[in-house]
Order: sequence, then structure tokens, then C-alpha cells
Amino acid sequence: MQEHWSIEQYKQYQEKGNKRSKYGAVKTKIDGHVFDSQKEADYYCELKLRLQAKEIKGFCLQPVFMLAPDLKYRADFIVFNNDGTTEIIDVKRIYD
Repeated sequence: MQEHWSIEQYKQYQEKGNKRSKYGAVKTKIDGHVFDSQKEADYYCELKLRLQAKEIKGFCLQPVFMLAPDLKYRADFIVFNNDGTTEIIDVKRIYD
């Protein structure tokens, strides 16, 4: 069993257009943003409350990271903490 994909294998996987959610998630719209799941939308609402309470400095939706030439990774959120640290968040990973 292969543990790691090559860049080409990952690109092919992305191009297949796997439209159906692996976990049966339903897209949810809040504040004009479309989230891939209700859990992701709930986390967005939690971040808004944390920002309002000044528990965090800020956050961004769906930041994109270049992993290699022509290979991108899109996370759900990046959170900017008050202590100057940042967290990259994939909601499905923290709730599973």
C-alpha cells in the first residue's frame, strides 16, 4: 500500500472531480460565504465570536499554500492568535 502520492498523482486525484462529499457533508452559506459543511460553517461562527471577544487577532477563510510548483493546498481557515502565533485549520480534522 502506497503511503505518499507523487505530485502528479495528487493532481490527477484533484482533476477527477470527486464532487460527492466523502462524509455526506452539505454545503452551507453564511454571510455570503459558502462552506463545504455545516461543521465548517459552525467553526466560522465560533471564530467570529472569538474575534468579537478579542480572544484572537483575526482569521482568514480558505488560505492557499503553494506546496510545490503547480501544487496548491487550500486549508479551511488560518487563525491569528493574540500571542503572534498562527494556526492552520482543517475543520474535518479537528472534529473527526
